[in-house]
Amino acid sequence: MTLSATSFRDPLLRVLGDLTGFTPDVTVNSSETYGPIIALMGIPSIDAYGTNQASGTSMVVKWIQWANTDARKAGLTAAPLKTRGKWMLTLAGSTEARKLANSADDKAPAVGAPPTNIVAMATATTMSAATVPTKVTPTVNIMPATVGTPSSYHPDAYIRELAIDATGCFSRHSSHGAATCATCPLASDCRNKQIGVFYQIAIDLHAEDQQGKSTTKAVQDSKQKDAVTPTVRSKFADIDFSAVDVILCKFEATRCEACSKTIALNERCRWVEEIPGAGDGGLFHIGCSGGE
Repeated sequence: MTLSATSFRDPLLRVLGDLTGFTPDVTVNSSETYGPIIALMGIPSIDAYGTNQASGTSMVVKWIQWANTDARKAGLTAAPLKTRGKWMLTLAGSTEARKLANSADDKAPAVGAPPTNIVAMATATTMSAATVPTKVTPTVNIMPATVGTPSSYHPDAYIRELAIDATGCFSRHSSHGAATCATCPLASDCRNKQIGVFYQIAIDLHAEDQQGKSTTKAVQDSKQKDAVTPTVRSKFADIDFSAVDVILCKFEATRCEACSKTIALNERCRWVEEIPGAGDGGLFHIGCSGGE
């Protein structure tokens, strides 16, 4: 018998339908489908076709897993988010599974009636005890329906491996690679990832820009604090600076009487001949003596 993943798609839907009662969004462990599927297909054992060289997994198991991948792409099966090894039928998948059951020799009853139990077929088929359990008890967990498909790489490492095999430029998408990406099944995810990276870069650059502005403002505030503050001290309140002439400072490192900071050579300033209470006169910055 020549088999491929395509050979297992319909049997997988049949078995998922039986395990879930043809009810969408009911999860089952993927391993629970293997025995019933090989019984339905008349395969003598799960190891009858050898193992996959890359993973060491039974080829029958790999074909079933690939069949589920194809069914998922067709919208017939799904998997709960952030889970591994759990499969479920979608609404379309449950409808297709019942159609397959109705068209088979062991026809399922009409909608609403209990379906034919394929799991019972597996237990009744003469097979190796090591390959098919004597009793299959499905664990059914009711999960909420998944709305939409997230635009991101699949969390399952096995599915990612399939994706890598399906494209020659994995993770190297370029907006200029239209010819290369035209038939790639990951083209949209690559673009979404690229947009996400650009968006994050923009956020980081904006944050750096804001941080840079804050640092610049802090430095400016510090410089302003250190700058000459036009202040006339109370002990100079009796001086009428408006009557004092403005001159040019002729000496380097002369200090202002009001702020004690340097008055530069040739800087405009005021000379007060006599300071009340101090006697001797002194120089004042223009700003420290009330401005122009």
